Amino acid sequence: MATFLTATNNANFSQMFGVVLALGVPVVPSMGAFLTAPQQNNVNTSGRQSLGQVFPLGNFFWQAQMNQINDVTFQSPGTYTWTVPNTVTQVELEGWAPSGGGGGSASSGFGGGGGGAGSYGRDVYPVTPGSTLTIVIGSHGVGGTGAGNGTDGSGPVTVTGMASGAFSLPAGKGGAAATGSASGSGGAATAVPTGPTLAKAGLAGLSGYTISSFGVGGMGGSVHSATGGMTTPGASGNKGASPGGGGSGGGSSGASVNGADGQDGFLAIRMVQ
Repeated sequence: MATFLTATNNANFSQMFGVVLALGVPVVPSMGAFLTAPQQNNVNTSGRQSLGQVFPLGNFFWQAQMNQINDVTFQSPGTYTWTVPNTVTQVELEGWAPSGGGGGSASSGFGGGGGGAGSYGRDVYPVTPGSTLTIVIGSHGVGGTGAGNGTDGSGPVTVTGMASGAFSLPAGKGGAAATGSASGSGGAATAVPTGPTLAKAGLAGLSGYTISSFGVGGMGGSVHSATGGMTTPGASGNKGASPGGGGSGGGSSGASVNGADGQDGFLAIRMVQ
């Protein structure tokens, strides 16, 4: 009868060994690695591995090894460089642009508009081993204070340095504040991103409105897998889902309220093996 053993060694990385023991049969190892590095300089590097399946083979088992996929993520505003490993000739880029902030309200019974979502894009690009990619991550739009408008997301998410192709994701727009006699409009939708095959514009934020005597801020715009911030009558706005969701507007029932901030841009680089 065969016995399947798994050993784990957890230091800077963990290695998983599938070892098969069977009477009269040599040991058959299957080895994989799961590597996790701590966040450094706002860049998070992590590895993901799909564990192999166990298949019967005569009177013993062996573990089929699956390909390892390494991810590098950039999730704080700034400009970064990343060197392509010597064995990598293709990378998948996936990103969300920063979203807009919601508009505030100092007008009782009226709501500020929701901030627009940042755009989304994903595609595989050829790269030259040893070359350098330059990544720019834009920052979130700021929610309006009282009678202030929400601001646009500050700059797009861009990547340059690939062997060919472009990757640029436009940022979301800020929502307008409520005036003394009307609710604010939502931040406009973005343009469709330039370059990626899978490209989605960030949706516009919704306009503020009135329920009874309560002002209600508009919901923030949504984009691929990220919903905009929700709203509560007579209250300040709420941030949208990260990454990409727009901040909702504030709704006043007498007191001055603020719109919510948007979300910072985000980029993942996946090395295609």
